Amino acid sequence: MAAKDPLRKSFFHVSGKRWREFEQSADLEVDLELPSPPKDKQEVAAAMDAVFLTSENELADCLPECWKNFVLKEEGKAPVLKTDDSVYKVENGVSPPRAISAPDPQYSEVARNAGLRG
Repeated sequence: MAAKDPLRKSFFHVSGKRWREFEQSADLEVDLELPSPPKDKQEVAAAMDAVFLTSENELADCLPECWKNFVLKEEGKAPVLKTDDSVYKVENGVSPPRAISAPDPQYSEVARNAGLRG
């Protein structure tokens, strides 16, 4: 059984079609609003390059750090290994963090009645 694509799970059916069928047949129209009418094709190309990835772009390079490894994994690429000197392992005299205070959370009546817990 093939694994489900987590990005498509909320779009299993779109407009009465299964996602894959919709994806193959969908038309897309994008309106770009520019500050002034473009003077030449280069300005149009620059505006398009600002909106769409080109063959020279990598999606992961256009994303915030928190999304890069997720996208690289989805694309079957190796994650970016980041060395950060501010991250410490629990070893060599470094102890794990502990809570100074851990009060019970306050829930609204609606949340309590719904049985929500944190």
